Amino acid sequence: MTISKYKAFIKVVEYGSITKASKQLKYSQPGISHMIDSLESELGFSILKRNNGVFVPTENGKLILHFCEQIVKNEENLKKTAASINGLLTGSFSIGSYNSMLMDFVPNVVSEYSKIYKQIEISMMERDCDEIVTNLTN
Repeated sequence: MTISKYKAFIKVVEYGSITKASKQLKYSQPGISHMIDSLESELGFSILKRNNGVFVPTENGKLILHFCEQIVKNEENLKKTAASINGLLTGSFSIGSYNSMLMDFVPNVVSEYSKIYKQIEISMMERDCDEIVTNLTN
């Protein structure tokens, strides 16, 4: 059993559709169908059924869904923790730029970056070209 199969199962239940799940996960529709079939084979029972054209979990699927969600969530937390340990999600850095870049471009980039990496502190400083080169080489 692999995480990708769990993610496929979760998305099919979420969207009620293999086609929509495949688009969301960037797999082909037959690829998602194969993952679901494979997961059912490994588990030894059916986890999805079609109800009025919508895929819904079977009773056994409902029992399994919670565990699949927990496994996927734990994998995401593991990746975040590892990234944090490696210094990718916490800390601070400074950006030195000349005035024209600090007026529009740099603040927009910093704003978008800060939305993703909320734990990283960023400071901006106005510098001329020579000062930037000197600071980069030190």
